[in-house]
Amino acid sequence: MRGPRAWWLALGLVSACAGNQSWRDSGPPLPTTAPSVVAPRIEQLGPSLLQVRRAGPTTAIGLVLRTGPEVDAPLASFTLELLARGPDRAVEDALGELGGAIEVVWLGDAALLCVEVEATRWREALAIVTGAVRGAEITEEDVAQLRRERLAALQRRDGDPAARGRHVLTRRLAPGLDALGQSHRVESWSIEHVRKAQQQWLGGDRPTLVVVGAAPRAELQRAAADALAGWQTVSAPRWPAPGPVEPRGEVLVVPRVGLAQTAIVVGRAIPGDADALALELASAVVGSALREVLRRDRGDTYSVAVGHAPARGGGLLTIETQVDAAATGASLKAMFSQLHALQGRFLSGDVLRLLGRAFQVERMLEHQRLAAVVEAVARVPAGGRPEGALAAELRRLGAVRDDDLEQALARWFAPAELQVVLVGDPAAIRAQVEPLGLGPIKVIDDQR
Repeated sequence: MRGPRAWWLALGLVSACAGNQSWRDSGPPLPTTAPSVVAPRIEQLGPSLLQVRRAGPTTAIGLVLRTGPEVDAPLASFTLELLARGPDRAVEDALGELGGAIEVVWLGDAALLCVEVEATRWREALAIVTGAVRGAEITEEDVAQLRRERLAALQRRDGDPAARGRHVLTRRLAPGLDALGQSHRVESWSIEHVRKAQQQWLGGDRPTLVVVGAAPRAELQRAAADALAGWQTVSAPRWPAPGPVEPRGEVLVVPRVGLAQTAIVVGRAIPGDADALALELASAVVGSALREVLRRDRGDTYSVAVGHAPARGGGLLTIETQVDAAATGASLKAMFSQLHALQGRFLSGDVLRLLGRAFQVERMLEHQRLAAVVEAVARVPAGGRPEGALAAELRRLGAVRDDDLEQALARWFAPAELQVVLVGDPAAIRAQVEPLGLGPIKVIDDQR
């Protein structure tokens, strides 16, 4: 999910026109020359092997394991983290000797094991990473240790009102993105749960290997064939078609009696076939407009974050902020009023081009990091020809039209279809929010 980034210059320009009813820039002429698009080129060396050739002192390796709707996301991510550590952290130690540290990234419709090691040690690293998923002899003590760490992470998450609200929204609208889960479930996991989840990983489709580095093509193909031998062939997971959008039926309240602030988390599910790039730009516009109203004009908050976590099995759009408890109702009213005002509005072509170019530059800067390239390749849809996928994405960012943005604003930010989650004092919330007519107040069980 994207937060505030290096495109503050462009967003500042958007902010400058946020209060303008025409949404048009009246400032000096903007540059008309687009930056040159420079993107990593993906080479498909086999049905399950992708390489981005890049010379340098290190090589990054990613193992992409596709998930499906049947996967229990929290248990699957817990198991994968255990396998990435290995028995008594043996996998971590082995990769550390190669100059790298393994990272587990949950992508919703896939999981990624990623490590960056010395360029000359890629063969050993590739064998260690793939071998970890296939043959690690995890013990009960390994499970108990990670369970304690996971419970501590859950305690930190649930102690943060905004993170707690985001979790409630995720579980309700996009459960496949919930990698941490809930404490009462984590407490019940044993070595048997982990072994079953590991078998589910091994019984699934063959993973995809992504290598960013200068490994010789023929040697890489041989090493990948050995590492992936025994896994099934690749087939795209069959995600169910998205159902109809349900209008908001209630306002969910997570009780925090006496809390001086209220965390406001608003969002909706996003189907996997949505135009993610237009939605990304629309999110920046909405974030700028809401900061203009809630922060600069009203002084209710320090920040507003608008983000989109894409996933083919169902993504999530969120709007988050925290306000004084006494300003909960007024802030929500101002937020929804601004979202209504955004329907049918547009940026001028010049401002939209500048915003798109800022995103292009940001993405190209991200591609300087090998691990970021691995993750970007891992997010490329399975099937088809991936060679120019990242370049096509960059060009599309610079070519989003005002009607694309209008459609994204109208389709994904319609106020009536946004679920509201509030974390704070129920009494203060009820008195201020009920008169707004956003739906009945429902105080939910904070432990479930």
